[in-house]
This record gives sequence, structure tokens and C-alpha cells, in this order.
Amino acid sequence: MSNDQNLLSSYYRSSRRDDPKQLDILSAAQYFKKIVDDYVWAIKETGVYLKEKPLKSSLVISTTGISGYFYVNNPSMESYTAHLATSTCDLAEVGDLIRNETKSSQLQNLIYLNTQGRLRRFTLGVCCFIWVSDYPNYIDLYEVHCKEVRMKWKDFPKHIVDIGVLGRWLWSEEYLEDIDINPSEWKSDNQ
Repeated sequence: MSNDQNLLSSYYRSSRRDDPKQLDILSAAQYFKKIVDDYVWAIKETGVYLKEKPLKSSLVISTTGISGYFYVNNPSMESYTAHLATSTCDLAEVGDLIRNETKSSQLQNLIYLNTQGRLRRFTLGVCCFIWVSDYPNYIDLYEVHCKEVRMKWKDFPKHIVDIGVLGRWLWSEEYLEDIDINPSEWKSDNQ
């Protein structure tokens, strides 16, 4: 019998059995001791597993760590709204004559959809998608709730307008990449 169990049993014998407060303290002490024993056993078993299969355990640990990093740095809808606001400022700094019309119209379309309230965020934990809804979030019509009229999952990829990974928005950053290069400016008169 261990020293802790001797102390608990002597405490139990010395206490009055009809005192509920002392019984509660004793049962709480036994409960927490069992929890500590379970954690000690789990840590020992984990150590044995790590020694037996080092390659698999290192793969599991690194995958868990990388997934945790991606999860912590998964961008939010607020960060997307802030990104669109800074993109608007960047777009305003470029003159109309040198602005790339294709990328500019794509970015202005995203800004327009955001002001309408039609952009939604769908997250997978490690990355997220910004997609366009058919209706703004403040409209509560029958068409929004009817499953026959609602968007189907097979149509979901067509509605995606941006992908967020590690705090970055991939497609909208691509729109800003060459925003100040107008391809029509470089066309010759012969074409």
C-alpha cells in the first residue's frame, strides 16, 4: 500500500462517517488521485509508443504541429474585409490609363459584392474559402431556406471567389500583383 493510500485510509478511519463534508473531501481527493494516475499512465504509454515506432510518431507529431499552425493562422472574414479595404486604397492610387482593366474589374467586383453583403466564408480549419451567395445576409426570403432552390454542393466551386491560407488571400493578392500594367497600352497599331 502506498503512502498516499495510507494517509487517505487513516484519514477516513479517524473521521466521523456521518459527517458529509469530510466524506466529500475524501471522495474528491480519491477522484483527483485517480485522474493523476491516469495521466501518468498515459504519458508512460506515449513514451513507450514513441520508442517503438519513432518514424510514425514523428510523422504524427509534425502533421499535428503543422495543422495547428495552419489553424491558428487561418484568416477570418474580418481580415478579408480589411484586405479588401486596403486593396481599394491600392487600386485608387493607380491611374485609369495605366490600370489593368481585367484585374481591376475583378477586384472591383469583389468590393461590390462585399458592400452588398453577399460574400460568405467557409472554413476547413486549415484554409478557408470566400464564396458568393445569391442573396445578402440580411434577406430572409423563402428562396434562401428552400432546399430545392438553394445552391447545391456540386455548384459550390463555381461560387468561390478567394482562398485564404496562412493569413493571406491568394486570388485577390494575385489581382493586385500587376494592377499597374495595362496590356492594351503595349499593343502596336498593326494588331
